[in-house]
Amino acid sequence: MPVVKMQRSIAAPIEVVFDAYTDHAALALVPGILSATVVRPGDTEPNGLGAIREVNAGIAWFREEITAFDRPVLMEYRIRKALPPLQHRLGRVEFESTSPGTTLITWTSEFDSPPGIGFVFSPASKLIASAAFSWVLKCLDDRIGS
Repeated sequence: MPVVKMQRSIAAPIEVVFDAYTDHAALALVPGILSATVVRPGDTEPNGLGAIREVNAGIAWFREEITAFDRPVLMEYRIRKALPPLQHRLGRVEFESTSPGTTLITWTSEFDSPPGIGFVFSPASKLIASAAFSWVLKCLDDRIGS
């Protein structure tokens, strides 16, 4: 099972970083992402627990459900449907205030390798996911970090 873990410190308060990361509309500001929409709002807020959102990145499309939402320290999601097909176990994004005005984001995602081609899929999927997560976090930092 491939696991991708990425961390980045952003020079902004935890509440600002959490809100910026979890805002689906802001995800569409990342170059390479064509659209990000909430197709079902969350139980208490649009991007919160129970929300289902779709992300179109041109070469890939995802429908994900927010499965945990603990403002401002945790968001978990699970990709329920994807093109190309993807077997996703867990996405977990943790936010930690490491000093006044600085937030550490830890983004972990777990995938299952497709039967029969896991020996090829696992390394490639880890590289692609690592690059994508790094890019999203860099763009977030560029947008809100100081």
